[in-house]
Amino acid sequence: MLAFLTRCLAVQTSHNVYPVVGVLFVHELNKDYFQEEFLSLPRPRISYNDGITFSTNLQSFPDRPGWLRYTQRTPFQNGYLYGTPTQADVGRQVIEVNAFNRKTYETVRQKLIFSIQESVGLMLPYQVEFFIKNKDVEEVLLEEVQQDFQVGAESMWNTQRLSVVNITSALDRGGRVPLPIEGRKEG
Repeated sequence: MLAFLTRCLAVQTSHNVYPVVGVLFVHELNKDYFQEEFLSLPRPRISYNDGITFSTNLQSFPDRPGWLRYTQRTPFQNGYLYGTPTQADVGRQVIEVNAFNRKTYETVRQKLIFSIQESVGLMLPYQVEFFIKNKDVEEVLLEEVQQDFQVGAESMWNTQRLSVVNITSALDRGGRVPLPIEGRKEG
């Protein structure tokens, strides 16, 4: 019989984040940051290129709040927490992030302390929904991609008052997982 034991870094790091009601929130779970945490263990048994996967949940609960989603394409890429909090979410929420080394089964934990704030002066009289083909959701979560999209939409409608308030994967909206064909993405 073969038994595996995991080591967990005893010290949990905490980070404060400040989402705003009605505004898209994106937090990158940087694989390199967690790799450094693994390497700081007394006797690290990992190499710098080991795969890391993340799990996230609301503290003392098995899942995340309804407004918060998570994605990570592969264990060798960064993960993303993203979503748009609502008025009902105002206040403090603690999200636990567990990073798992796929080779050694070691874990590192981090707490994200969300202080969700009410929006000030944010009025959204109109909303438009776009379907962006041939992009995976984590590609659109990058700030520069959102800015490029926003600039294009603002020039089309001749306004400077547009903002991205939500990003949702087509899979979350009932779309099908695309066939594993080179160049095909979920939308």
